[in-house]
Amino acid sequence: MQGILFTLTAVLILFVSFTVSIPIHTKTHKNWDEEKEEKLNSFISALMQCRDSAGMFISLVKDGEVAFTSGYGFRDMENQLPVTADTRFNIGSLSKAFTTALAADAISKNQNVTWDTPLKDILGDMFHLQDDFRTEEASIRDMFSHKLGMPSYWGLSTAGLDMSRREIVMDRIHLEGMLDSRVSLDMTEEEWENSAYSYTHVDGEYSVNPELDQKPSCNVTIQSQNGEGETLIPSLTETHKASTAMGRESPRVQKPAFPVDDMRLTYAMGWRNGMYRGYEKLQHTGSYSSYECHLRLLPDMEIGALACVNSPGDNRGSRSTTLATAFGLDLLLDEDPWLNETTGCTYPDPWARQTPPTPVSFPVRQLQRSTRDLQEYPGTYSHEAFGEFIVTYHAENETLTYRFGILLNGELKPADIVDDFYMTLGHPLTYRMAFFPEYPEGYPIYFGTSEEGDVVSVTVPYFEFSFPPTFNKP
Repeated sequence: MQGILFTLTAVLILFVSFTVSIPIHTKTHKNWDEEKEEKLNSFISALMQCRDSAGMFISLVKDGEVAFTSGYGFRDMENQLPVTADTRFNIGSLSKAFTTALAADAISKNQNVTWDTPLKDILGDMFHLQDDFRTEEASIRDMFSHKLGMPSYWGLSTAGLDMSRREIVMDRIHLEGMLDSRVSLDMTEEEWENSAYSYTHVDGEYSVNPELDQKPSCNVTIQSQNGEGETLIPSLTETHKASTAMGRESPRVQKPAFPVDDMRLTYAMGWRNGMYRGYEKLQHTGSYSSYECHLRLLPDMEIGALACVNSPGDNRGSRSTTLATAFGLDLLLDEDPWLNETTGCTYPDPWARQTPPTPVSFPVRQLQRSTRDLQEYPGTYSHEAFGEFIVTYHAENETLTYRFGILLNGELKPADIVDDFYMTLGHPLTYRMAFFPEYPEGYPIYFGTSEEGDVVSVTVPYFEFSFPPTFNKP
């Protein structure tokens, strides 16, 4: 167990802004041979072609050694630069496992802090959550296992908040007392040039995503001992223990419908727990922009697989990494892969029906109002945590546009219901229109009114669908 964890940690040199560098010196493991390599290469080539992946990376580990690693396709399509073993990919939420590993290091050095220490005891009296109970009781474990009841605000993260990190953390989120966190930037120009660009594939064409989504950052190395020579194993092992039950996956890869069982069951701290072919599994996925990564470990068998792609910007990318790592694990287990070049492209067919997304329409409101003049909507709408959402009216063509943060802008197109609009995404976030095909006209956005009928607020589900924030006029 320890060998596979620390080998993969060595393979994955994490960049704190969620970029991964993978400088590999491959050692041919006795379990690996040319026949397996040929099978894997053929499968990935077919997978990339049918699922429109511009570039892909895979690494397989067994018994503390890198059994195989390779890049496929292009990191830069315009200049036809290939993905190599040293190409950097944005790994998104895979960084959570490294964050918890760093926390394990801190906990191993401090006898007064455990995973169950309340956050308030560390951050001070200025730390507040939604209510007094959570403020007093929320622990480090709760935070890393996503049990604080806070939405992800995934859409908000793409907009680029026009404020400093200090403003976000100290002034906006009110976590005064949090310690500074710093690392040193040591990427060379050559290393930056070997980073994979992120692409969205729409209507048969690849378009490069904005560079602000693809920044490199800093190296962090994790070792099995802390600076005082004390072992991290007890604290690190705690991050793998189940904490929260997870919902049903779609599709659910389980016998008898599928040839194998491949299930996620619980969430730990930066890891998902599950089973693969009867073996205990630790896994996590990561995505940002059009990057997708999937990391799987089978601790009892001392094997692991990591795959990343830089396109196409929808669920084809996540499925490509899921299927590539499953195929790689089967080869390391000396099992006949349950996937082949055909089913890798049809998955989840023929085992489960694949249904296209259903276009989403606005909910029917009980009260329908008369038509409102577009000139009543412009203004600056504010949110205490997120800043300003600005709506502008253009008299020359009688349209509404909006802007938020550094990157988010577009047009507001009236829907059938008064005060409801479709929000399109302009450059450089236009690529995200392809992420949710169920919204072909744009993302829904709702204006609210006062008792007198004046427009006083706007609710933006794009920022967080489960709990959309509302911005108010002063």
